[in-house]
Amino acid sequence: MMADFTERGVLRLVLESRQGRDKEDERALRDVLGKRPSDAGLTYEHLRPHEDPLLWLPDAIAWCVGAGEDWRRRIQPLLDRVRHIDP
Repeated sequence: MMADFTERGVLRLVLESRQGRDKEDERALRDVLGKRPSDAGLTYEHLRPHEDPLLWLPDAIAWCVGAGEDWRRRIQPLLDRVRHIDP
């Protein structure tokens, strides 16, 4: 996803804070962006869902995609692409 972000000129990334697991996100970002992610022109921060309601959108969209044909058809105009990520 980071390649897509840099290609599109994304400057700020807000991640949902997950109790005690934010360090994993930071490590993954540094692996991709280097020791100083700000050098890539991207800043990131962890927030809780109540601190930024836009964090609710990915959950709602993912639910619709996973809910099956009818829900996926309804949100299709909002989707650029769907990426399945193996755990």
